[in-house]
Amino acid sequence: MAEVARAARGVDVSIDDGLATILLNQPSRRNAMSVEMWDQLGQIVARLDRDPAARVLIVRGAGTDAFSAGADISEFEALRSTPEKALAYNRRVAAAVSPLHHARKPLIAMVYGFCVGGGCEIAISCDLRIAAEDAVFGIPAARLGISYEYADFKRLCDIVGPANAKFIFFTGDPRIPARRAYDMGLINEVVPTEQLESRVRELARMIADNAPSSLFWSKRAIDLVLRDPALTSVPNGDEQAAQLFGTDDFKEGVAAFLEKRKPRFKWG
Repeated sequence: MAEVARAARGVDVSIDDGLATILLNQPSRRNAMSVEMWDQLGQIVARLDRDPAARVLIVRGAGTDAFSAGADISEFEALRSTPEKALAYNRRVAAAVSPLHHARKPLIAMVYGFCVGGGCEIAISCDLRIAAEDAVFGIPAARLGISYEYADFKRLCDIVGPANAKFIFFTGDPRIPARRAYDMGLINEVVPTEQLESRVRELARMIADNAPSSLFWSKRAIDLVLRDPALTSVPNGDEQAAQLFGTDDFKEGVAAFLEKRKPRFKWG
């Protein structure tokens, strides 16, 4: 395994054969996110998105007790105790998760244990969420008397729909079971806990072996459809889509199919 970077505290990164693992590493606090960890997360995702050695990004928490229990509440008094401080903090978190939303490369959240609050925000900022059968989810904002930004509500509504989003926010339940989360559409798969890592790596490998131009196009197209369902901003969308048929990825994909071999796509 080739190491890319190791943070002094909080977030570690490694790359193994095209799969980049981003580790939220504060297990003594159930991988709660300090403000420094938020900063590190955004910087790391932005860097990996430019790194040709990384094809798929996997986000996980250290150990198997938690993906992340959310924002580090021990920092609230210093960083979120007034509307002005909260605004500055929220903007810092928004800047940290923005690279996840705008990354060209696919991101997969590997969820063990608690995925709560800010941890759930990170997970829904990924493209796919695969969870252990004993994982639990929730956004307990109502229990703490705090708010989330409009963009966070929209993102959750896009994934689970308004009725389920209201259930999550109104109840503040921090222990929504993985099976219930799957039924809501919050996660893509639930797997036995002991099989989670192997399943995520299997899925990530399947994705990483595909054509990068097609993956990038699919992410962009899906995001655009969510933002603009009527497609008024893309009057020439068919022409844009047709451009993929002139790429090296298309030529390699067709050649590999005809030659009955695995394609060798280049990531740049």
